[in-house]
Amino acid sequence: MGLVSEILTPLYQAFEHIFRRTFTIKYPYVALKPTERTLGRHILDPSKCIGCGLCANSCPTKAIELVEWKGKKHPQIDYGRCVFCEICVSMCPKGALGITSAYELAAYDKASLVYSPEQLSVPPKPVEGRKIVSVRFYEHRGAAHAEVK
Repeated sequence: MGLVSEILTPLYQAFEHIFRRTFTIKYPYVALKPTERTLGRHILDPSKCIGCGLCANSCPTKAIELVEWKGKKHPQIDYGRCVFCEICVSMCPKGALGITSAYELAAYDKASLVYSPEQLSVPPKPVEGRKIVSVRFYEHRGAAHAEVK
């Protein structure tokens, strides 16, 4: 009985999964809508920044460096080192540093992962021409993708 069940159980599970919908998406043509809690790229409000350096001192990976920009010190973030812990945002006394939900930061070289204060002060642009989907959970069939309107 043990040998038969060892053979039939995996076959039954494979047969069960043949008729289910796949959960993968065709990225980059289709993208998942970020949730409310998604931690993405930082955004800087230069008018609020006082150049105190608390963000750089609190960063556990030392991904933030203060650089001179428009006559004041502002943060420059190296996303090759950043772990998106959001400690720098919570430590900013004036609320000049914030987090967006833009999570696509891929680059071909390490130098382009370093965002200057000028780049951080511009809000990220959404990628045009792609379908955005979200995850829906159904009681009878599990998780599935649904198009965002």
